[in-house]
Amino acid sequence: MKHVGIAVFFLLLSAAAFAGANIQFEKVNVDAGTLRPNSRAKIVFKFRNSGNAPLKIIKVKASCGCTVPKLSKRDLAVGESGELVLWFYTAGYYGTVTKTATVLTNSTLNSAVTVSFNAVVKAELLPDKTKIDFRDVVPGQVIEKVVTIKNQMGRPAKLDKGKVLFGDNLVEKSGFSWKVNSSKDGDLLLTFSVRLKSDSGLNRPGRLKIGFVTNSKLDPKLIFYITIHPMPPMVVKPLSLFLPDLVPGAKHVAAIHIDSNGGQELVITRVRLSRVPFSYKVETTSKTSAVVWLNINGSASSGRIQGSLRVFTTVGGIEQMRIIPVKGHVR
Repeated sequence: MKHVGIAVFFLLLSAAAFAGANIQFEKVNVDAGTLRPNSRAKIVFKFRNSGNAPLKIIKVKASCGCTVPKLSKRDLAVGESGELVLWFYTAGYYGTVTKTATVLTNSTLNSAVTVSFNAVVKAELLPDKTKIDFRDVVPGQVIEKVVTIKNQMGRPAKLDKGKVLFGDNLVEKSGFSWKVNSSKDGDLLLTFSVRLKSDSGLNRPGRLKIGFVTNSKLDPKLIFYITIHPMPPMVVKPLSLFLPDLVPGAKHVAAIHIDSNGGQELVITRVRLSRVPFSYKVETTSKTSAVVWLNINGSASSGRIQGSLRVFTTVGGIEQMRIIPVKGHVR
């Protein structure tokens, strides 16, 4: 009886040690097979709570932004089942791909479980890139980006004339265009170009989506994502100010330099001061640049200051505004 009692004791101790929730997957690795370029694949992982306490899924962290997790439920009773779906966006991927996701739970036995999937993204027409960035585009300047499309069909590849699927209003503003040429080895050369107009009004990144119908059965359509980043119409230096040991009445305690890009005419229309004991003076140094000098008021009280300056300008006839945070201390 003594030995039986000891055995029961250790069984109870073992059960207590493993008490709690436990997430158990049918498979932690899934073969997603062959996928198409520029498509969305659904990969499913089934699991259940094999523990003896409620299971709570705290978070699912995917290995990259191309993989988006979605749970059927986050709280599971004992013995209850659920599904984790990983939506994989294949744009920009070709060949063998492996992605992972880590599932964080309240389980004391395995609080972090990593699942993964393997896939092969197969294509007959293989672009060397599908995302094209035009950076620091200056009005009047022509910028070209060439995409090489590898032809793996064994016969001549053809693209139609192409169509804007998103961002049609940006084409005229940015002077965006494209053309297709064939190389000697049968590959295609797709040239995208941008010529930004001076009066385009484009002062923040613009995005386009361009589609081409092909003569490939595997790749009947190619999609390209274009981002156009205009050069900031003006450059402000410094972007913020820290001014210690200020003396009331002091002149030229700081200078803010403002320049236009692309040789456009710059005019400072006004400066607005907020919660700072300053006056200012604008000095125009050329048609494309100016300096805002700051003077501290003679009546400034001692202590810490924190506020901002708003500089309003027109650059090439287009209104612009910049905020410069200011911190400092008056003696």
